[in-house]
Amino acid sequence: MYTGLFKNLQLTEKNLSPYVGNKLHSFNGLSTQPWGYVELLVTFREKESKKTIKIPFLAIECPSLYNCIIGRAGLAQLGAACSTAHLKLKYHAKDDIIASLNGDIEAAKRCFLQANKSQNSVSQSSKTAKDKGKTDASTLDANLVELDPRFTKEDLKEQKREKKDPLNAKLLRPIPDGDFELVSFGNDPSKNFKIGKDLPELVKAQLTACLRENTDLFAWSAADMPGIDPSVACHQLTVDPGVSAIAQGRRK
Repeated sequence: MYTGLFKNLQLTEKNLSPYVGNKLHSFNGLSTQPWGYVELLVTFREKESKKTIKIPFLAIECPSLYNCIIGRAGLAQLGAACSTAHLKLKYHAKDDIIASLNGDIEAAKRCFLQANKSQNSVSQSSKTAKDKGKTDASTLDANLVELDPRFTKEDLKEQKREKKDPLNAKLLRPIPDGDFELVSFGNDPSKNFKIGKDLPELVKAQLTACLRENTDLFAWSAADMPGIDPSVACHQLTVDPGVSAIAQGRRK
C-alpha cells in the first residue's frame, strides 16, 4: 500500500504491525524502509458478485499513481485468475457464481506513461566504435522539434516509432520526480533552478543555499563553457553528407 491510500484511509501508526526484514529496493536503485503491515477487509464487486476477504498490506512511503498492489497470496485467497493482456480478473463468488472485474486499457496506458515520466533515472546506451562520439538520445517530449540538430536521422526515426507505440519507448533523459518549484538565483528571471515541492523545509533551505553558493558552476549559455572536449559534447547538423549543397533563390 502506497502513502496516498494510507493517508486517505486515515490510518495511523497504531494500525500497523511491525515489519521485520530488509529494505525494499526499486528498479532505479532507490531503497525504502516499510512502515509495517496493516490488515484490511477488501470487498470485490457488489450484490451477487460480492466477495470480501482480509488482506495484509505492507505500507511503504513511496509516491505512486497506484493505490495498492494485491499480491499472489491475496489473489489465491480470492480464488482469482487474472489476464494482464486483457486486463480482466475472474473469481469465485457465492453460489458458484463466476464474477469478473474489467480494467480500463486507456487508463492503464496513461498510468504507465506517467510512471515512466516520474521515474528519476537515466538510461544510457552506447553505439559501436564506428559511431563513437555520437549520442543516442530520445525523449517522450511532445514538443520536440523534428529537425533538432542534436539527433541523427536514426534518432528521429526512432522518435517517430515511439510516438506510434509509446509503451515501448526508451527513456534516455532524466525526468523530474513529482512536482517542483522554481527558485531564482537573483534578479535575472531567466536564471533559476528547480527543486521538489515535497522536500522538507530544512532540506529546501540547505539545497537552495548550496546551489546559490556554487552559481559559478552553472552554464547558462554556450559562451559560459568554452573549450569543451568533442568527446564530451559537440554540435551536429542533421544533414545528409551525400547530398550537395544547393543555393536557394532569393525570396521576398
